[in-house]
Amino acid sequence: MIVGAGEMGYHLARRLSYERQDVVVIEKHAPRVNFIHETLDVQTIHGRGSSPAILKQAGIEKAGVLVAVTDSDEVNLVACFVAHQFNKFMTKIARLRQEDYHEVTQMSKKNPLEVDLFISPEHEAIGKLIKVLQIPSATDVIDFAEGRIKLFGIQLKSESPLVGLSLIEVRDRYPDDRILIPALFRDSEAIIPRGRDVLRADDTVYVISGTASLRRVMEICGLKGEPPNSFMILGGTDVGVRIAMELEKERVGQIRLVESDLARCEEIASMLDYTMVLKADSVDEDFLRSEGISEIDAFLAVTEDDEHNALTALLAKRMGVGRVAALTNKVEYHRLLAVIGVDVVVNPRLEGASRILQYIRKGKVMSVSMLPGEGVEAIEFEAMETSHIVGKPLQKVRFPTGAILGAVERGRDFFIPDGNAVIQPGDRIIVFATRHAIPKVEKLITVSPNFFG
Repeated sequence: MIVGAGEMGYHLARRLSYERQDVVVIEKHAPRVNFIHETLDVQTIHGRGSSPAILKQAGIEKAGVLVAVTDSDEVNLVACFVAHQFNKFMTKIARLRQEDYHEVTQMSKKNPLEVDLFISPEHEAIGKLIKVLQIPSATDVIDFAEGRIKLFGIQLKSESPLVGLSLIEVRDRYPDDRILIPALFRDSEAIIPRGRDVLRADDTVYVISGTASLRRVMEICGLKGEPPNSFMILGGTDVGVRIAMELEKERVGQIRLVESDLARCEEIASMLDYTMVLKADSVDEDFLRSEGISEIDAFLAVTEDDEHNALTALLAKRMGVGRVAALTNKVEYHRLLAVIGVDVVVNPRLEGASRILQYIRKGKVMSVSMLPGEGVEAIEFEAMETSHIVGKPLQKVRFPTGAILGAVERGRDFFIPDGNAVIQPGDRIIVFATRHAIPKVEKLITVSPNFFG
């Protein structure tokens, strides 16, 4: 049951409907209800998601999960509270936008609403952006096993050592490094590659590595450079301010934050330690040149206007900035901005939805990350004794088409499994799967048909 059919609610509903799950969407705006009804195979109800009558009409007593993701924190919290009165066994997830609500939820040891997850898409996006900037030339970075395993995305340049090689040839050329590319994007198509697939220039490939060997894997992929040390942030939004705060904690060299509203500039300046806050009515070539844009290592456009973010990021790129990033709230913009030249694209809705899917996926799920374009998920499971995948060589396990087991952590040891590897109970395994393969992967990972005799 999804309360709120904005970008995030719609994205979740679409994702789950593709998997033929039973989904009910509650939305108070009639035009949005009609749009959902016409475009998705889900049940829609027009009304307030915090209303006991509406929730009861939607079948709250039988629902397994409630996801409240409206733009109102209060509505989300009340929806969870009311839902708990009808169904004490369901999983409840609430989106929170205001910082003071997050502080209260962290301070309180008790959870009177018994909400299973408080989610802030903006917090998730900030964390993602900071991680990506730490790896030179990376377009995306995903952590597994509390950061001991990393998956990073890069766009292959024509001079990359990997271009023109099949995945088998990559393995043969670097036998001691066990490089695995579990997913790639080519012409906006998401692909789970096989051994004979050949890598091309302009492919965006995802490479998995243990953190300890990350530097070596980056060298093999042709990644060079150092993390940025000087930043310009466009947008005095909450996201922009929080990014500046995080960068100050990292003690980077220079941070400039640009905002058009004078009162907001003064407020921001009082919140930050050494970030230079600049007032600018417009950000154009003359302004950027006057601020020495060519000397800036990274330009981050995080206003609430997606188009403005994209255009100013591309302008900064053209004027010599090494890495540019843009925030977008529209899922369909994510791949588009990457294709036209924005180095790092961050979507709070996509990041928030990944956290939510962790509570929806079946099995003992540690984390879920959606790769751009919604085509592929990276799911971190803990292998259970009951699983069909445990206790036999992987070559005897029938993995579904469109899925691959990418990495295993056993204790503190990380390895890329081959056909002879045997998964043991308690192993952390990272599976990459297209959305069509996910239901079959869940069935494979959970309970073996022979477990109960």
